[in-house]
Amino acid sequence: MNCGADNSSGDRRPCRDVDLPQAGTHDIGNDDTKTSLAVAVATPTDRRPIFILCAARSGSTLLRYALDAHPEVACPTELNVAEAFAQLARIFGLINGAQFASDPKAMELSPETIASCRSLAEATLGRCAVQSGKPRWADKSLVNALFADLISQIFPEAQYLCLFRDCADFIISAHAASPWGMSGYGLEPYIRETPGNTVFSAARYWADQTEAILTFSDAHAEQCYRIRYEDLVCEPEATLAQTYRFLGLQDDAIPSDEAIFDEKQRMRGPQDHKISFTSTFDPSSIGQGWKVPTEFIPPFLSTRIDELADRIGYSRLDGQLESAVLGRGRTVRVGARWADEKADVLRRAIDETLALLFDGADEFAGLSSQKLLVPEIGGCWTIDFASREVRNGGEVCGSTIVAEATALQAILDGTENPATAIRVGKIRVVGSADPADPMAAQRHRDAFVEELIKASRTRSRASALSTLLEV
Repeated sequence: MNCGADNSSGDRRPCRDVDLPQAGTHDIGNDDTKTSLAVAVATPTDRRPIFILCAARSGSTLLRYALDAHPEVACPTELNVAEAFAQLARIFGLINGAQFASDPKAMELSPETIASCRSLAEATLGRCAVQSGKPRWADKSLVNALFADLISQIFPEAQYLCLFRDCADFIISAHAASPWGMSGYGLEPYIRETPGNTVFSAARYWADQTEAILTFSDAHAEQCYRIRYEDLVCEPEATLAQTYRFLGLQDDAIPSDEAIFDEKQRMRGPQDHKISFTSTFDPSSIGQGWKVPTEFIPPFLSTRIDELADRIGYSRLDGQLESAVLGRGRTVRVGARWADEKADVLRRAIDETLALLFDGADEFAGLSSQKLLVPEIGGCWTIDFASREVRNGGEVCGSTIVAEATALQAILDGTENPATAIRVGKIRVVGSADPADPMAAQRHRDAFVEELIKASRTRSRASALSTLLEV
């Protein structure tokens, strides 16, 4: 395979023995969503600046660590120099006769503004590179996506790493990082507009950021390289080799995990709060998006998110559950599964409990079929109330009950109040068996959980009696 690409000096860079893209293009997404991006390989003396364009909670600190660990690139903590560029643009605009401070993102910069911004970057980011003894610098700041067009005027030669993460997984991560208000990640304007629906707020933020990055990368294809968080944590060596190659860096110098996560070598400052206690690439957060109550996202926004997801190769919002449980649709693996032995124990407990559902009186008269999904163990059951049967496997049902494995196990063990699990969304219903009656699915869920508890108690008493008889 031709692993090199011609550059302006005619030099070729060696390639690492990993699955690199063909020279000249990089493909991202599945067969239906691939986007070709130009790979620009530079000379060894290349000093083009590098900017990471990303939303919050997308793995940008992880990517920053991997860049900073490379012997040719210094990537400091978030300095937000793009905000300083914007302020300089406002100042020079006023000096040059503007009647008011225009939006710098839409301004055409004067030569003196560009020179001042480049000098500022050299005095800050350039200084970081000099102090590290490295020829190039990279900037990882969450504001970069907002000011990408401004940055491109200042540095027309720059390269951009466009980092993406699955929307639903992002929403879960954002809520986990700021459970008491979702502050500190640029979501505040969205929260202020819809304070009663943080799922909607986070989804709008993701859509705006993702669309802006995709639009910019389409307009500057030869300078942009798209990376998915999921690829970075699942296949770090191959992903980093491809990234380094795009940047014109030594792709045979993949740092070890010890070098990447050595905090003593990284500048301290604003960054992901978990990185200080991380020592390897961890895919366990992938696939957690099934927990997002997507019914809180209005249809117009769901459609927009699905269209953006198609462009990057992600599952659509309505495919999250099936993807998490059955492995359908996702182009990346689910990393948040229970270990086989632990999962088997819970599956058996669920099987035994469900087998007792239809003992005794017919409490389920008039209820339609429902599906029970437990994503962390890959569990899927169809509960047919009409025929009073429980079958393994997913079938088309009017509604689906989704349960977190830990919560369901605690309910079966009698250590958690199911009302609490329902209230916080650990057990929820998706879809409606009767569109004319929006509350039907909730009533079905409550009836199911009530009978599940009764069956669980019956199973527990039978187990206790069996133990006594054995004694």
